[in-house]
Amino acid sequence: MDIFTWRARRQLFYLAIFTALALAVLGGVIFWFLAEPTCFDGRKNQGEEKIDCGGPCEKKCAGETENLVILWSRAIKTSAGIYDAAALVENPNIFAGVQNLPYKFKLYDNRNVLVGVKEGRIFVNPAERFIIFEPGIATKERIPARAVLELADEGEISWLRIEKKTPNFLVEKKTFFKDPSPFLEVKARNQSLTSFSEVYVNAVIYDKNNNVQAASQTILDAVEPGALRSVFFTWREPFEREAEVIEIFFRTNQTKF
Repeated sequence: MDIFTWRARRQLFYLAIFTALALAVLGGVIFWFLAEPTCFDGRKNQGEEKIDCGGPCEKKCAGETENLVILWSRAIKTSAGIYDAAALVENPNIFAGVQNLPYKFKLYDNRNVLVGVKEGRIFVNPAERFIIFEPGIATKERIPARAVLELADEGEISWLRIEKKTPNFLVEKKTFFKDPSPFLEVKARNQSLTSFSEVYVNAVIYDKNNNVQAASQTILDAVEPGALRSVFFTWREPFEREAEVIEIFFRTNQTKF
């Protein structure tokens, strides 16, 4: 009786294992053929151009997008041994943006020695020129001669299809005072039909030779449709040359869904 019981239990054990494996295989087959296609299932199954990208998926496939263009990058002295770094970047892609783009500023002296580094992340909206700004980079006694902006490699960037309308801000007035320290007031109106909860505003000041003298950034918490807002920028030390051109950049994060 004991032998029969032991054999019966062993047979039931093997039967249970076989049944579990059969159910797992059956479930996988059902999932593969009957599960609703998504953009995250590791399969090209709903008109995608490649696996989980292109077609109906928000993610753009590699090769569909153009590279970001760095138009200029500068190291800007703010006080002894402290520099800001700023760069103007252009996204030529009309319907593609990036939610989280890693970048790195590197400051070099005139002997090409690295004297400062600052890393960060930023969103990229479709078809825009925008400022990447990093304040307060310490270089001690070294004086930067140039700033280099490094962006993530194209293969590491996750592009998304974005078709939102670009916010429309109109600068109505710019007032600049150089004494006793540089001060800029910008009055701008939200001409969009929607409100924005987080608006990034960058100011860039050039001299008569179009050299960048200063840059700064602030964030407006909320801007209602039609609202006129004042934005203020200050700098601690006088500029070396006269401010001739003032450029203002407005942007909101269109990559949020």
